[in-house]
Amino acid sequence: MMTEPNRLMLVATALVGLLGSGCQDTCDEARVALGIDEPGPSGESPLDTFGFTEGTRVGTLTLGSTKLFEVEVVTTLASSATMIEREHSGPGRLMCIDSVEIGASIQIKTTTGTLLDDTFDVWLAVPDSDAGLMASIESRSDISDHEFEDLGFEPASAPHELGLDLRLVWLNDAAGTMRGWITLGDDEFIQFEVVAQ
Repeated sequence: MMTEPNRLMLVATALVGLLGSGCQDTCDEARVALGIDEPGPSGESPLDTFGFTEGTRVGTLTLGSTKLFEVEVVTTLASSATMIEREHSGPGRLMCIDSVEIGASIQIKTTTGTLLDDTFDVWLAVPDSDAGLMASIESRSDISDHEFEDLGFEPASAPHELGLDLRLVWLNDAAGTMRGWITLGDDEFIQFEVVAQ
């Protein structure tokens, strides 16, 4: 008959073996392509979810704290999206949330002055449970490798050393408001706000 100390030792050994084997919680992903008008599991299509982000918007852009430019921003969605289905694997209770993602092309052009005339590829993503219900959608992209012609970074390596980010927020409001920031390190040195034409 196994004594209590021996039983505890056996349990402890099993736990050590389990941990040593690298057993952990993960979210296994399966990716499925969705046409822009094709309903996903929620019943909403990517166009239902992301459509309000598309189109041409105009407004003002600020460089630093003083220089103002008129700016035009055009958002163009890709023709298809990706449904990401996540399934939990492991002994714990890790929450795995399905999501839908779509690529978008963002053109930012100052119409007064020649500060910006640049196009960026970004990704938009929302939980599938919120598809078609978003009051806003946010995207954040590392653009350190983007080559600007007229911003004149000094030194030229600054974007890689400090990190250069493009943050965009689309509001699902009557005006079609969109806001954006280009950040070098912690400095939001460019920001803009535009509305639908």
